[in-house]
Amino acid sequence: MKKLLYALLFILYAFSSTNAATNTWQSAFSLGMSGSHSAVSSGLEALMYNPAGIAATPYRFGINLFGNITLDAMTNFFSVYDLIEILDTLKSDNPNVNDFFSRQLDWMFPNGISLTGAASITFFSFYAKLQSCSIGFSLDNKIVADVTIGKDLFFNLFDKLSLIKPLKEKFYGRVMWYQDFKFALSAKIPNVEKHLPIRGLYAGFSGHFYLPIIYTSFYSDLTLYTDKPNDTGMYTYSLDIDGNFIYGSVLGKHVFKNISIPEVNGLNLQNILEGGGNFGMGIGVDLGLLLDINKYVKVGLSVTDLGFMFYAGNQRADMNRKITLDIMDASKILNSFQNIIADFDNTKQTNSCEFFMPLTAVHFGFSVSPLNRRDVTLTLPLSFTVGDFYPISFGDLPTFELATGIELMPIFYWFEMPLRLSAGFSSSGGFYTGLGIGFHFGPCQFELGVKGLESLFITPAWMGREFAVGGSLNLIF
Repeated sequence: MKKLLYALLFILYAFSSTNAATNTWQSAFSLGMSGSHSAVSSGLEALMYNPAGIAATPYRFGINLFGNITLDAMTNFFSVYDLIEILDTLKSDNPNVNDFFSRQLDWMFPNGISLTGAASITFFSFYAKLQSCSIGFSLDNKIVADVTIGKDLFFNLFDKLSLIKPLKEKFYGRVMWYQDFKFALSAKIPNVEKHLPIRGLYAGFSGHFYLPIIYTSFYSDLTLYTDKPNDTGMYTYSLDIDGNFIYGSVLGKHVFKNISIPEVNGLNLQNILEGGGNFGMGIGVDLGLLLDINKYVKVGLSVTDLGFMFYAGNQRADMNRKITLDIMDASKILNSFQNIIADFDNTKQTNSCEFFMPLTAVHFGFSVSPLNRRDVTLTLPLSFTVGDFYPISFGDLPTFELATGIELMPIFYWFEMPLRLSAGFSSSGGFYTGLGIGFHFGPCQFELGVKGLESLFITPAWMGREFAVGGSLNLIF
């Protein structure tokens, strides 16, 4: 039974990592700064984090040339070192990982193990400063996937397995793929700032139109308890699954219908993918304020992706199954999983709308620029972010992040080379670091950022649980 559980856990981890995922969308610049600049960002960055910052940039025009591409994979529990230790144990003569999980359970987060990832590709973005205001537009392609497995399941299995009372736990996740069309408006507020001891006050607003391409969510209450003894006298266990699976896609009757999709272990994917719904859309807003206190200090506050998406039609499967876990009879386990597959095959088209949230986030922070010379600049930002409110509907908490960084930028006439180093803490992924570099040749700016570089070091001293990389090429005039 435990080997089967381990296999399922690794499948889920691989799935989430492969689809690449995160809590708030990040640019290449942001990865190098660990998001610490988000509340006080300007220019093209402000399109993502604080629309007020579009008007605050010193440049009149900016355009993203070849897209901003970022990939992010995160788990709140496993580091690379942990995964290798588990794999080595499973390949040994004694494939028992109880000791590993027993050691780790003390610090496991209350909501259990979360596996999450995101990919973001900016197809096009620009901003322009007009006489009375600044405008911006962006078109982004976004994918997010996450899975959460409750803590009590691991605590009982690996620390004190006792099923005198049934073990109850929850298991949920989602996959979203959507297009994000955004138009932003930003302006300085002179009528208000003249009454304040500051250099400038900026306000901004962005309107989103979301086009959801695929949405999948699943939720299940799991109940594990001792069942009747088998023929050899050994006790068996039963796992009751009570949940639902929802799927919607605008591609169903337009793309999947013309593609031959083979069955997978008896699961008719063709039928599910074709009937996932006909239409979906969504709207959202970004709101932001930016205070330019003086030439040294800026303070910002913003709310991004505040809105909703929905499908007018979707596929839904309700599951209420009992799985008998008998280590002496694997066929019963396989038959039980075949019944779950049959539930997926029985998905039904519904007439109800399925509403869901984008990755809403709240950003607050400031930056200090103690050095601002013609040959070198130094910037020290700090931000606090609350994002990913999806788990609230299941009784869990959103994600809290605190990040700080440093950007040192030497300037040689028309050439600039910003160097970035940052660190932060996330309630879902623990501590992380960021590293970034830029190459600015006049108006042409190339940015490269890496977040969680420590996760690649195979040593227990570095417990990285998130890795992200991104790059972008912009023209700024």
